[in-house]
Amino acid sequence: MSMPAPQSPHWPAWMGLILGLAGWALHHQVGSNVTFADCNLGLAANLGAGLPALALAAAGTLISLRAWRRAGGEVHGSQEAPARFVAALSVGAGTLFGLTILVQLGAGLIVPACAR
Repeated sequence: MSMPAPQSPHWPAWMGLILGLAGWALHHQVGSNVTFADCNLGLAANLGAGLPALALAAAGTLISLRAWRRAGGEVHGSQEAPARFVAALSVGAGTLFGLTILVQLGAGLIVPACAR
């Protein structure tokens, strides 16, 4: 008899943190590695990695926001308070990662890749 896989009923609350971090890491690593390998591809690498990464961070933030709203959208004493807190934290983290990606996209558009 096999054991069922562990499941968390609150996994959507974590998506802003997880997908935001994954999007930022993707943009940072792909953009820097491609620019290091061939600086002439810097702008294409910046946009090619940045826009999907931004979409990933935004999707995670929206999933966490939906989980926060579904849980009542307020943090007060109850058994659902930890889930609401994690969802609110993930919304903030996903937003912060999205802004970080936007700043890096802007820097990549302003500063030529071969000058870095």
